[in-house]
Amino acid sequence: MFCPDCGAEYEEGVFVCTECDVALSDDEDESESGEVEFAPLMESTEVVFFSLLTSRLEEADIPWFVQAEESLGLLPRDGRTAQAPGEQVAVIYVAKSRLEISRQLAESLDPVGAGTDD
Repeated sequence: MFCPDCGAEYEEGVFVCTECDVALSDDEDESESGEVEFAPLMESTEVVFFSLLTSRLEEADIPWFVQAEESLGLLPRDGRTAQAPGEQVAVIYVAKSRLEISRQLAESLDPVGAGTDD
């Protein structure tokens, strides 16, 4: 088997890549049918940020989907801290086994509107 992040080969039963320290998928995250368990990553209302983040997720081969929901005000929005609840947002979900690397990818993007005066 190969690390999905750096491509290094690893043996079954290894849970962290020795080359890049990425958490490797374990049996708890996938059912016997091969279904992936998803967790919420971030809310988005900005098309540009959404597009950049989902492109990065695709490049990293991280399974994701988006769902329109009413914000609970708990997740970061467009690379910034959580916003007030109640607004309609797009919630980006990622494979639970890849949540930490997905957070790192999201944090590496500049928040929409950062450095601009309103």
